[in-house]
Amino acid sequence: GRTGAGVRTTCPVCSAARKKTRERCLAVNTAKCTWFCHHCGHTGGLGGNPEPRFERSKYTAALDLPEAVLTWFEKRGIGKATLESNQIGYGSVWMPGADRQVHAVQFPYTKAGQVVNIKFRDGSKNFRQAKGAEKCFYRFDSLGDPLIITEGEIDALSLVEAGYYKAVSCPDGAPPENAKRYASKFDFL
Repeated sequence: GRTGAGVRTTCPVCSAARKKTRERCLAVNTAKCTWFCHHCGHTGGLGGNPEPRFERSKYTAALDLPEAVLTWFEKRGIGKATLESNQIGYGSVWMPGADRQVHAVQFPYTKAGQVVNIKFRDGSKNFRQAKGAEKCFYRFDSLGDPLIITEGEIDALSLVEAGYYKAVSCPDGAPPENAKRYASKFDFL
C-alpha cells in the first residue's frame, strides 16, 4: 500500500524464508529514504541507519498457571517458585504455525524491568514472539559475570532452578549453520 511518503513492500532479508513470502512487512519512507521491517527488524537508510523502532509489549498473561502447565514444567525440573520469579504466564494467542488461536506458555523478555518482548510456546512446540518487539537475551536483567548463554528459555530456567542465576537465552534459539539468515539471528547482540 501507499500512503503519502510511505510504501510497503516485501523485505529483502526475511520475506523469502517466511511462509507468507508476499507479505509486505517492509515499510519504506521515500521522503526520508529509510526503511524498517516490522517482522525481522531490518532497518536502514541512505543517509545512515536510524535507531530501530520497537513496539513495547504489553504483558497481560495470567500468572496463575494451570495445573497441567505446572506439571509440564515440573517434569523438566522447573518448580513453581522459579516460574513465579520469572513471571511465566499462560494465555490465548494467535499462533501462525498452528494457523489458529491457541493457549500458550508466555515468557516475558525484560530490560530494566520493562517487558520488551514476549515469546509464546504452545503444546505442539510452535513458537512466536510479539510483533515488532525488541530482540534481546531472555532474562536480560540477569546479565552478569560469569554469564551462561543457553539455546532456549527452558534451558535458562533449568539453570536458575539449579542455582545458576546468571543464565540467559538467545531469543531465536541456536540456528543451524546453513540457515538462510544465520548471521541475522545474532543481530540482537
